[in-house]
Amino acid sequence: MRVPLLAAAASILMVLMFAGVHLQAMQATAGDEQEIQRLIASHAAASRRGDLRALVDVYHADADVRYSDGTMLRGRAELEKSYRQSQ
Repeated sequence: MRVPLLAAAASILMVLMFAGVHLQAMQATAGDEQEIQRLIASHAAASRRGDLRALVDVYHADADVRYSDGTMLRGRAELEKSYRQSQ
């Protein structure tokens, strides 16, 4: 009798967790989307110009960037170093 009760409780908990995540995602505003698009455009423009300072400044000072190969860079200093080495 305990196992079905625990399974039901676990199922309810999972549904509530997923509902919470969904509600958080829905709270994004049009302003958020515009800011993301602005950052992407700024990064692309800096890259085209070869402007290292502007390229790095797009990121938050303590940003974490993970590349598809698993490389993890922490903060602007590591990002700048990586960009300089790739030039």
